[in-house]
Amino acid sequence: MRSLILSGPAFWLIKILRPEVPIISTFHTRCYIHKKWGFFARLYLKFGEFMACTFADVTTTVSKSLTSYAKEKYHAQAVYIPNGVSLPEKLPTKEIKKWGLEKGNYIVAVSRLVRHKGVHYLIDAYKQLTTEKKLVIVGDGSFTEDYVQELKQMVGDNKNIIFTGSQSGEILNELFSNAYLFVQPSESEGLSIALLEAMSYENAVLISDIPENLEAAEDVGFSFKDRDVDDLKEKLSYLLKNPELVEVNGRMGRDRVDTHYSWKNISKDIVAVYNKVIIEKKATVSSRFNLVKKFTSLF
Repeated sequence: MRSLILSGPAFWLIKILRPEVPIISTFHTRCYIHKKWGFFARLYLKFGEFMACTFADVTTTVSKSLTSYAKEKYHAQAVYIPNGVSLPEKLPTKEIKKWGLEKGNYIVAVSRLVRHKGVHYLIDAYKQLTTEKKLVIVGDGSFTEDYVQELKQMVGDNKNIIFTGSQSGEILNELFSNAYLFVQPSESEGLSIALLEAMSYENAVLISDIPENLEAAEDVGFSFKDRDVDDLKEKLSYLLKNPELVEVNGRMGRDRVDTHYSWKNISKDIVAVYNKVIIEKKATVSSRFNLVKKFTSLF
């Protein structure tokens, strides 16, 4: 018996055509709350969420807050299984020297450049600081060219704020490996992979105090009030003045990732969920078949 993972709106079709096939959905985020989507896109995304949480045999969620939401709103069979990351080997500076970057001389944010990720708050706060450390913003827009231009206009001719564009592989590894601090100013998340990756590289993290971020970093991260530029500026200033604290919390973050978000543990949970759903579906199909068999034997 095979299990299927589909986009939410297609679930009803499988339920009709192949009712014996178990369906497992993964709920990453309430995407329709993001400002980049128009009315019809939001309506479709809400419909997809409804289908994924209602028609799936099990809905896995990447954060505990999403688990609670799916259970309360849809009475879904929701199981918490977070995103995972692997603990990396850190690299020295090499390729990133082209941006004038050296170990510990920059703050990094890794994000898609869309408004709900809050990069504009970070730029605003950073510009009010007096520091020799650079601000490096890693990522591209996602159908958000106007917002990207807005960010670049905010930066103006400030040479200490660097846009690297989207990066991967060794360059991204170098950027994480040598940062002084990672900042995640998002207004909404499911569970941020970039945040987990930053922690896996022993980066201390400064995060907006939305539930999903606080859940991921718990007591090893530093937080500021969501959308509050003044609080973000104050926290940045404090951490820039306390490198020993930054170093200690960076190590604690890596330990937290190894304990709670490593693939070696999460993969076992995923396999267990799949096996349970497949066994339960087989039992249900067998029970229905036996019932039909008993009924037809009467004739």
